Amino acid sequence: MQAIRIHHFGDVDALVVEDVPRPAPGEGEVLLRVKAAGVGPWDALIRSGHSVLPQPLPLTLGSDVSGLVEEVGAGISQFHVGDAVFGATNARFTGGYAEYAIADAARLAKMPRRLGFIDAASIPVVACTAWQMVFEHGAVDGTKRVIVHGAAGNVGAYAVQLAKRVAREVIATARSDSLAYVRTLGADRVIDIQTARFEEGVTDVDVVIDTIGGDTQDRSFAVLRPGGVCLSGLGARSTESGSVRRASAVFSRRRLIQTPRTACRPHRGWRIDDEHGRCAVACRRQNRARNARRQAAQARKDRSPCGSVNAESVSLAKAWTDVRATTTRSPRLQITQAGTR
Repeated sequence: MQAIRIHHFGDVDALVVEDVPRPAPGEGEVLLRVKAAGVGPWDALIRSGHSVLPQPLPLTLGSDVSGLVEEVGAGISQFHVGDAVFGATNARFTGGYAEYAIADAARLAKMPRRLGFIDAASIPVVACTAWQMVFEHGAVDGTKRVIVHGAAGNVGAYAVQLAKRVAREVIATARSDSLAYVRTLGADRVIDIQTARFEEGVTDVDVVIDTIGGDTQDRSFAVLRPGGVCLSGLGARSTESGSVRRASAVFSRRRLIQTPRTACRPHRGWRIDDEHGRCAVACRRQNRARNARRQAAQARKDRSPCGSVNAESVSLAKAWTDVRATTTRSPRLQITQAGTR
């Protein structure tokens, strides 16, 4: 089979197409005949040698995949040969850019009937990132006001829709040419960042979901209520503003940044959950014993946890899901009845 691989870290010139042996699935794994593979910034980080995860060379890039089950490993009962599935390959985000790919079965789900392979491959990492920000770290519920920066982007578009399912109010920021699109995602209020500064018209927000970073992140602390949380997947420039506002900050890339009275650790795992024929994008729930130890340690240090999976998010994970996407826009996720293949 053919695969897109790298033998050294570098720019796009490091990518080579090679003939390699077709792999065989091990216990808990599935061999997919890949129909489509997603491309994300994490692929560039791995290719250039900037991944925070160990990446032994040579390797095949690619994490988000959709395709048909070709073979199943030992211990797999939820998938059968010929099933159309989508999800992520493994914890290192690799192996997907190939004609056949091995994937952890726990990271896969059966595809809804109305979802195409290309659209499905665009979903896993970005949608699960949004889920983690909204529910695991943001603990968004019916009492919370949320602002999403970069709402027209991949993660932002999912975050708006997921937050809208449970939040008291969802505010979104976007550029002028994306305002109409963001409104279709369900945002209660959309701010044009090219004509207005969001911090001049927004106050007392409980959760900031930042997909932009930089100056936007710095200004976001001004709109948080005391005790609010700023979530970013782009790293931190400063936590001084957060300290002044007594706000929490969770940064999932590179390093853990702690602000006063907060101890947070980025959750790196996820899975696409398919339970009793109900297909939904959901994050992998953390090990209960590990959470208990973590919370006990935080209590001893007089620090509070940054968030948890609440009852509403668990209920949402079991909802029927119909995911629609286009190749020119970020995917739009709608929670409606839909079967699975």
